[in-house]
Amino acid sequence: MTMVTPAKRAQSEIPRYRILALATAALLLVAAGERWVGGDIDLTLLYLGPVGGTAWYGGNAAGRVIAALSPLAPLAFGSWAEVLSTPAWPLLANAALQCVLLLIFVEWVVRLRCRLASQQSLVRTDPLTGVLNSHTFLEELQHRLDLAARGGQSIAIAYLDLDDFKLINDIHGHLAGDQTLGVVARTMAAALRRTDLIARMGGDEFACLFSGVDLAGAEVAIDKLRQAILHSPGPHGMVTTSVGCTVIAAHRPDAVAALSTAERLMYLAKARGKNCVVFRDHHDSPADLADSASVLPQTLS
Repeated sequence: MTMVTPAKRAQSEIPRYRILALATAALLLVAAGERWVGGDIDLTLLYLGPVGGTAWYGGNAAGRVIAALSPLAPLAFGSWAEVLSTPAWPLLANAALQCVLLLIFVEWVVRLRCRLASQQSLVRTDPLTGVLNSHTFLEELQHRLDLAARGGQSIAIAYLDLDDFKLINDIHGHLAGDQTLGVVARTMAAALRRTDLIARMGGDEFACLFSGVDLAGAEVAIDKLRQAILHSPGPHGMVTTSVGCTVIAAHRPDAVAALSTAERLMYLAKARGKNCVVFRDHHDSPADLADSASVLPQTLS
């Protein structure tokens, strides 16, 4: 999982070539309209539509391309004899002015889109670490659980707590603790797949979601995650984790209940000495939680 900037997040998932093709077609449509109405009605403002749409969905570079093409679009339907008979400087001056104004409009649209994306990011992410916040994670978790239930896939939910994190705050100060949380969050995000999710649930606790993995796959993924945290370039020494993980398949539980199960397993890992993982298969009942959970200790490699 990679952490993206608001500028990247603002760009559409529609392929760039498709956006450019649709915008070019829109430019030609406006130019055809201009030719049809003649000089009675000025349709120049209609070029703002394809230019602004391209800037919004395709980004700055694509918007600039369409802005530069807009003064040339009328040539597709005009008479070359008429164009050649017109003095060059008025044509060039009008084209340059139109292009400059549209480029300014592109810049405004892109900045507006980035600002909106940044505001949405603040609502969805934890401001300290940049990963998802707990509210957004629960929404995404419920959505993934519903999809997994319909598709017959399994999902692993892990709840992580940094061992003895309070000592970092007490010895080095809360600023050092915040720096450690940031390093751990970035390390975890880099170790996850693009389809996985990570969130800070509060304090020094994080949650991860692994789509399409069974118990064996969850063991591999969490071991990779913990090794990455263990060897992360933390500013105040090595950080170990206690993890609870539940694997869910063949049914659709409530997101809050599923996450609560993983959290209880994390506390069970704490009670068993910290620095380990407690797993629970989806066949286990809550009453058998302590007896059926399997423990995977941390290996210092």
